Amino acid sequence: MKIVPFLTVLLAIAAPALAATLAEQNAALLAQLAEVHHLTTEQQAAVAAVFARSPYISQGNPAVTRHPATPEECRERLAAAGAAYENPRFAEICGGPYMAPLYDPATQSPADAGACIDQLEFPDVPCAYPVVWVRANEAAAVCAAWSSLRWSRSRGRVPPDSASGWRRLR
Repeated sequence: MKIVPFLTVLLAIAAPALAATLAEQNAALLAQLAEVHHLTTEQQAAVAAVFARSPYISQGNPAVTRHPATPEECRERLAAAGAAYENPRFAEICGGPYMAPLYDPATQSPADAGACIDQLEFPDVPCAYPVVWVRANEAAAVCAAWSSLRWSRSRGRVPPDSASGWRRLR
């Protein structure tokens, strides 16, 4: 294992929790999204633009928010419990990490899934704080930028049927 790439990933994962300002927190979150979910430059820019237009969207105001555990403490607890969100089979089926296939277990296997869902709240990263103070139109804009990645990873299994990128299951 190379130390420099490992430290870069570790800092990208821990950075949002250590940020002193909202701008620093959001910049660290966007770096984390790019690293974990392999966002394209265009996707990074689209998500960053949504965040830049909002004075509140964040993982909590760093000046006053007190989370019950740090991301590092969360990872330690998961490790101690022998729990993990990584599932190589689901990643292969869904085309990315931290997603789960949607299927009818009575008649299908995970490989038969026609769609996948995030296992965690946005940013869909284990032990990351969820994004809060998001208006509906901001959430839709993030989803539109995000969905182009999600659908491209799903190998065309469930193409979006609207501009929002979501397909209504019938």
